[in-house]
Amino acid sequence: MVRFLLIVAMLCAIGAAGLGFFNRDKVTRITEDLAAAVDHTKQTQAKVDDLQKKLQQMGQQIETQGRSNEQQRDAWNSELTSTKTKLAQLTDQVAARDNENKQLANELADARRDLEQKKQAEDDRQALAVRLIGVEDTLNQLRMNPASAAKNKSKGAVTLEGTVLSMNRDAQALMISLGSSVGVSTNSNLTVQKNGQMVGQLRVVSVDKNSCVAQFVSNGPENFARVSVGDPVTFTR
Repeated sequence: MVRFLLIVAMLCAIGAAGLGFFNRDKVTRITEDLAAAVDHTKQTQAKVDDLQKKLQQMGQQIETQGRSNEQQRDAWNSELTSTKTKLAQLTDQVAARDNENKQLANELADARRDLEQKKQAEDDRQALAVRLIGVEDTLNQLRMNPASAAKNKSKGAVTLEGTVLSMNRDAQALMISLGSSVGVSTNSNLTVQKNGQMVGQLRVVSVDKNSCVAQFVSNGPENFARVSVGDPVTFTR
């Protein structure tokens, strides 16, 4: 009986030793697995921390980009408003220039009409001057013919008549409808009359066949004030 119990006790001890060895190996494996799990957890936590850091950085970048976009949008809106204002100003300027151009075009058209009218008036004046010169020359030729000279023989001189055709204040000269055809020459003296009264003495400076250019004998600012175009001029020869 005792021997049987010893055998049973030995078997129990051997079983306990085997079980202990098995449990120790299992504990070792569990410990290793636990250590591996802890390392994996640490690695995972590190990745999570890294992801959270990156996420935070991305959030900051998104926030910064949002502020930048907002500032850029405000700048674009401001520039757009300024551009619209400038466009409106330029539009007004263009409209004003168009009105100016239209006004200038109208003034130019009026100036052209005035110029044409002045040219026509000058042409008419020159035509009348030519006719006047012709008529006066004919009359002066009649005054100088032998019959008239015989009637005026006692006087010893013949008075010929002309007209002031034009005046040039800058040159201080007058054009007279008396020329070389009736005996006028350089340095001849002419008399300007108004209402039968002498208003100026002239000296001829250049002569054409039917006209001459003369200047006042005496200088004075009142000379041109006393004489007008169309005033009669006499020449005694």
